[in-house]
Amino acid sequence: ESGVEPGDIPLKIGSFGGEAGAQNPSTRSRIEAALGVDAYDYYGLGEIGPTFASESAAKSGLIWAEDHHVIEVVDPETREPTPEGEVGILVITHLTREATPMLRYWTNDFARVDSSPSPCGRTHLRSPGGILGRHDDLVIYKGAKFYPVQVEEVVRSFPGLSNEFRVELHPDESTGRDRCVVVAEAAEGEANSGLSVKLRDRLGSELLVTPEVEVLP
Repeated sequence: ESGVEPGDIPLKIGSFGGEAGAQNPSTRSRIEAALGVDAYDYYGLGEIGPTFASESAAKSGLIWAEDHHVIEVVDPETREPTPEGEVGILVITHLTREATPMLRYWTNDFARVDSSPSPCGRTHLRSPGGILGRHDDLVIYKGAKFYPVQVEEVVRSFPGLSNEFRVELHPDESTGRDRCVVVAEAAEGEANSGLSVKLRDRLGSELLVTPEVEVLP
């Protein structure tokens, strides 16, 4: 409306958070193309602190501020620590917060940790891929399990689709099972022209289960 294109704003670097955030390759590439910035991911929680993990220039995953926090990854069912590299729930203890200390705070966020040094030289624990999903966002469909961030990665990898999508679960009274429908939106000026079939096939490959797909004009 003001005649200013996003790419005209003189930004060089942007930090982005929220679930997978800029760790999602398709989302990162769209942000960088739209704003002309180098996009980095970061992680924070209101209960722990605004930012206590961030990517370095190597973009090798979130690097944790271990001088202030103990980072654990635990199995969501047994609540026992997972082997390094396996996905589990992040549990965080704040070491230096005085007024409201947090001991083994259950974040409900999925991640994995890697203790090998980052290519940038930093030696703190890091989480390749960043935050992989929310435990309470888990979708179970036909026995398969997936997270909305996985759908996001697929949808935003299609140039002919906009950024918007939603995952709908509808009870099917005739079968007693849920119907899963992924609703996406064609990018401005794009015709559907087979997008629904292509999106359905890609989702089936990535999620190991094939939802119904609807692409809106």
